[in-house]
Amino acid sequence: MSQKADSIRPRYVVSGIDDGSNGSAGLGIARSIRLFEPDALIVGVGYAVVPSALHSEILDEMHCLPDWDEVHLDTWVAQLKDLASDSFLIPGLALEARLLARELPPSAHLLTPDEHCVSRLKRPAERLSRLLDIPLPPSLDAHSVNEVSRFLRRCEHGAWVRGELGGSQWVDRTPAALRAGARIEASWGTRWYMEEHIPGQACSIAFAALDGELVDAVFMSTTEVASGGTTWSGAVTELSGALRDRLRTSLSELGWNGGGEVELIRTGSGELRLIAVKPTLPSWIYGAAAAGLNVVGSLISGSPARTESPSSAAFTRLVVESTTPSVEAGRSQRAGGSSPTGGRDRSATVPAFIKPRSVTEEPEVDHPRDDQATERLIELLEKGSHETGGGSGSFAVDTSDFERRVARMRETLGPHTVIGYSVKTFPHPGLMTIAAASGLVAEATSQHELDAAVRAGFERRDAILNGPAKWWPTPTAAVCGVAFADSLDELRMLGDVGHRPFQLKLKTVGVRLHPSFESRFGVEMDTADAIDQVAHQLSRTATLLDATWGIHFHHAEAIIGSAVWRREVERLARITRVLTDTIGSPPAVVDVGGGWHAEDFEDYCSSVAQARQLFPSIRDGATRLVTEPGRVLTQYAGIRFATVLARRTDASECDVVVDIGDPEMSQAMTFDRPVAVLLGDRWTPLRRGRSRVLGRTCMESDVLLSNVDTTDLRIGTKIAIGSCGAYDYSMSYEFGRGSAHG
Repeated sequence: MSQKADSIRPRYVVSGIDDGSNGSAGLGIARSIRLFEPDALIVGVGYAVVPSALHSEILDEMHCLPDWDEVHLDTWVAQLKDLASDSFLIPGLALEARLLARELPPSAHLLTPDEHCVSRLKRPAERLSRLLDIPLPPSLDAHSVNEVSRFLRRCEHGAWVRGELGGSQWVDRTPAALRAGARIEASWGTRWYMEEHIPGQACSIAFAALDGELVDAVFMSTTEVASGGTTWSGAVTELSGALRDRLRTSLSELGWNGGGEVELIRTGSGELRLIAVKPTLPSWIYGAAAAGLNVVGSLISGSPARTESPSSAAFTRLVVESTTPSVEAGRSQRAGGSSPTGGRDRSATVPAFIKPRSVTEEPEVDHPRDDQATERLIELLEKGSHETGGGSGSFAVDTSDFERRVARMRETLGPHTVIGYSVKTFPHPGLMTIAAASGLVAEATSQHELDAAVRAGFERRDAILNGPAKWWPTPTAAVCGVAFADSLDELRMLGDVGHRPFQLKLKTVGVRLHPSFESRFGVEMDTADAIDQVAHQLSRTATLLDATWGIHFHHAEAIIGSAVWRREVERLARITRVLTDTIGSPPAVVDVGGGWHAEDFEDYCSSVAQARQLFPSIRDGATRLVTEPGRVLTQYAGIRFATVLARRTDASECDVVVDIGDPEMSQAMTFDRPVAVLLGDRWTPLRRGRSRVLGRTCMESDVLLSNVDTTDLRIGTKIAIGSCGAYDYSMSYEFGRGSAHG
């Protein structure tokens, strides 16, 4: 075609063409333009030495720019400005849209929202949520270990860590969330927040507006998702009704110019939740055009572009790849086909110049806790109402909190409920003696643990044994109250008197139920045949041992959260009913485990009380309910003491080294703790700041406290760290003392 003919053809520049085959809308925008305006001259812009889509036959011309980590901002702005001088420019990447809004003034040739508009799209989109009247998922804008952990325990299906401008990662554990947040903050230069994952159907609205006037909008419901998480197939309809009216009002207030997308989730009950509003059209946009609803055509024409008789209101995206020689980066050529396969997803590449020019917010602090826990710690220290030790890393126990929690549990849980003391969680002889005297029963996972419990005053004949190695070291004769087999093989072994390597006397034999998610523990009972097999073997073993039968579930609530824990207990109740019908009698013991986070004590009490109602035989008194609260009873019982050994000062901070470390506090950075320092003859709270308290070992990871003020800490200063019971105590180990277990 001659240059004269080209000059009278409408010309469109579509940038962000090459972003891998999964995420970018660029090629879909170009295809939509070609479908609406077959004679248009379409110029593609991409970022790769070997682009994957720039050679598409849809494009008349292509510009291959360096990858984002090599792009020079001023040069990029000049190139895009030059391309848009006699063309309409439509960006395919949110990254481009933000840069164009920031670097170029509004223009009739720029079909993209301006900086005033884009600046209001930061996530979470609270303002747009109000304008659209679509609620956001629950979120957390705080970064302390305790707050993140607490939020995750309330998220039944995990959560998303998101940046204000970009970056997302699904997480279900606190360490993973903190790592993801740090990566996003480092990449994007903005704060991060957490958002509860809402299960449901992915939906979105693609829209076009010109100078604040809504031109077109379609609603898409995803029916199939691509490997990268974007829509692969879906159903589209024209947006109408009240939601269209609210969208029109919102775009008018923002003065929106160009295409955009509203990302949504439709819950199982049909309600919508707003995830984000993006300044670019979605990757599925050509699917809607092929189904007769061409939003891009509407954008470039200023009125709704419709096919008179669309073949279907559903679509499936199609990626066509073929092989042609690569092109030299930075050169403009006529398009002659598609590039070699293997284009990579560049959506995670964030050039430095996209970050805000100044990020002045201080990082969130994690230590110490500035609340009632610190006040209580100081009160205990001043009264001296605790067991004290001496020397490096001495340890003290506060028994009053333990006794208060036990009393509260007995008040809430009522009769026929047995409280187990988890020996593995906190094998402190003094506290075990108090627990035994308070009527708790020992819950052990080995013969060593059981022997320690008996020495502290627990009755061996009442003890509960579980775990995969409960018979280690192998005894000559074993005595306990209840033993829960961790596998069918173990259950068979217990009933095989001739081959069992020890004599066994117990009251109840049971099985541990495998949870509904991945775990190395328990017996799977997901099918009728599996339940029948367990019921047969359980009944047989109980008869051979002259014992009753029981069932057990355990997966720590501190890890899975209270909502999932309650769901698993409901599943336990359903399976127990089937076992009861098959065996012909109710269980003598139902053990719902524990592992509850120390902060969730009241939730723990109410959840176990609710669990009682799921088992009629417990209400009738035929079944005992066993609960093993674990750390929720003992985390706050421990106090660890340390002494400052050295100070390390630089221009802005002063870290201190103390005489304890990871061996004494292996769980140091898993949650916030109350901390006090002895200044003169008074204990005072350790203030927050920018320095650290470092452990005594030669490990890089040995950091006990972060973000604290060490100004008043001198060599020899005493520090008391609270909430060091439970696994901080039981998982301590010999290291750096010239000895080891061997």
